[in-house]
This record gives sequence, structure tokens and C-alpha cells, in this order.
Amino acid sequence: MIEIVAEQGYDAVTVRELARRSGVSTRAFYRHYSGKEECLLRVQHLVHKRILGRLELADARVVDDADRLRSTIAAILDEWDRDLPAAHLALIDSYAAGGAAWKQAWQASRSIERYLGGTLPPLVASGILSGVSWVVRLHLVSQEGHIASLGDELVRWALSYQDCSAAQLTEPNRSLALEDQGQDLARPFPEGSGDLAAFLAAAVRLGAEEDRESITVGGIAAAAGLPRRGFYLRFQGVEDCLDAALEARAGQLIALAEQAGNEHGKTPTDAVRRTAAALCDQVAADPNFARFCFDGGPAAGAWRVRCHQRLIDAVAGVIDRCTSSSGAGNLVTTASAAALWGALQNEVMAGRGARLFEAAPACAYLLLAPHTGEPDGLGELEVERGEHALIA
Repeated sequence: MIEIVAEQGYDAVTVRELARRSGVSTRAFYRHYSGKEECLLRVQHLVHKRILGRLELADARVVDDADRLRSTIAAILDEWDRDLPAAHLALIDSYAAGGAAWKQAWQASRSIERYLGGTLPPLVASGILSGVSWVVRLHLVSQEGHIASLGDELVRWALSYQDCSAAQLTEPNRSLALEDQGQDLARPFPEGSGDLAAFLAAAVRLGAEEDRESITVGGIAAAAGLPRRGFYLRFQGVEDCLDAALEARAGQLIALAEQAGNEHGKTPTDAVRRTAAALCDQVAADPNFARFCFDGGPAAGAWRVRCHQRLIDAVAGVIDRCTSSSGAGNLVTTASAAALWGALQNEVMAGRGARLFEAAPACAYLLLAPHTGEPDGLGELEVERGEHALIA
């Protein structure tokens, strides 16, 4: 499985080819697995189990929280560097296999985060692992050399978060970015009018509720209340429509969040904080989009990772524009943006998407701590507290 995926990607895997390369019959294959997806899930589980074994050995030798961060990141990078095809499967190709592989990867991440642990707030630990994983994923795609070479810079980035206590980031705050504009914080994204908007809104609803295999052109057209011929005037197929729906909603999400930060941020770092708060507000206000984009199932696939790439790139652009004097490198900016995405995904998949306003302080901290130059990483991040919840 690892060989074929490394050479051709998961979609190219067939049971016949798995059996041929393994030197067994297809009948023997089916005695162990129901199909190629179950086989991939077993391989994915073994790859994660191997990483956890390395982390357990490394954890036995740590002396403090900073040492724990260093040793955990070093062990993860070393394991992925040792077996690049397995790393590729775990970080890239398994996400094309559907919601089950996505969920298993998320559960494995929760186990890995415990080794980052110490005094780190859970969302910060989740963000650090997401940042490390995304940077390595980009490194694998670009084939720029040894993964272990990323270690020093990723450790310095991760250590910028180590002085924050959970108490500083756990009190709920009312997100100020949209409040400043007098908007209804619980209002979902405006879906627009016209046939194109109707098709895109239908794709989001179906993508949040159904398995990818169950989503058809006819189903999208019926959900939109429009004929199929209108669908084919705009899209080549289901994948094209799902991709367009994600891109449109993600673009709107970023635009609204940036507007909130730019118009009401009193300083550059306050603009980033308000942008993060608005992101949390908007995702919480639209549960269909939250499931569609962040929770990884049921309609998971490689196209969803493309949406994450767009979101992470857009957030990285916000960081660059608002912290231009920080001198942070591209890796640090990318890792910070991916850390925010990881925190949002963690909350949505854990069933806390409707209360994302509680995560707004941690999300702002993940974006800014590596860039502020403050000893505690907080600086201007003392978040104004409010008594009102985002969602009743």
C-alpha cells in the first residue's frame, strides 16, 4: 500500500495491484480486508503507532516543558524523515481516502499532542502539531530535502508559545470584530442570489451531510431546485462544484474577517486579533460550512485539502501585512497560519463549532505569539471580556 500510494497516489490503488505486489491472491487479501480503504486505514494506524512509540521513548528522557517540545518535534521529524513514503501517506494521501481516514488522523493527532503537553493549553498544543504537520507536508510536496532540516526553526517557532498558561486563554470573550459593526453575530454567510449561488449553497449543505460517493449531479440540482442542464453550464462535475463551493465560502470567510480587522483594529496586532475573532464568529455562525470545510468527513477528499491550503495562505497573508516589522520568516508565518486552522478544525471535529467564540483568544495567540517579540507572547493580546455568548 505504501509503495503504490507513494508512486501513484491513493486513487490509483486497486486490490488487484495490492495483491500482485504482495505476492498473494486477491482472495487472500479479502480474508484480511474488506477493500482498499480498510487496508489504508490499517497502514495509517501502524504509521501513527510507530510515531507514538518514538514519542514514548523520547518522553522518558525529558527534563522540563521546553525540553519536551524539542524532543517531541525532533522525534516526529526524525520518524517521518526515516520513511518518506509513510510520511507522504500519513500527511497527504490518506486524506484522499475519505472521512474515515480523516477522522483517524485527527484522533491520532490528539494522542500525539499529549506528548507536547506540559503546561500548554490544549488548543495551543493542537495548533503547534498542526503547524509542524503542515510545514512538513509542504516540504514533502516540494521535495526540498531532509525533513529533519526543518527541526531547528520549527522548535524555535514552537517555543514561542511555551510561556502561556491555560488560564490566560480559556475565558470566553465576545468577538469584537463583528460587534463593532453592529452585526448579528449568529447570522450565517449570505448565500447570494441566482442559479450559481443556489448550486454552491446546495453543494455546501450536501457536503456537510453526505458521503462523497452519495453526492451526485442530480442530488445537487435537486437540492438547489434547478435543472441539471444548468449545473453543466457551470461545472464539469461534482468535484468541480464542491471545489467551487469551498473556494467561494472560504474566500468570503477571509474577506469578512480581514474587513473586521482592517476597519476596527487599533494597532497591527489588534487587527490580527480581530481578524481571528471574526474567523471564529463566521465559522460558528454557519454549521454547514464548518462541517463541510473543517470536520473532515463525511465528504472528505483531496479537494478539501486544497481549501485548507487557500485558507492557510490567506491567513498567512494577514499575518505578513500586520506584522511586517517582526522579521519572522516564511516558515514561521505559514506554521502560525496552519496552527490557527488546526485549532479551528479541532474545535469543529470535537463538536464545539457553535462555541468557537471561546477559542478566539487562543486563535489570536496562535497567530501573533511568534511575531510580537513579547516575552510571554501576549503583548496586546489581552482580550476584552464580555458577558454575552455568540450562540445561545
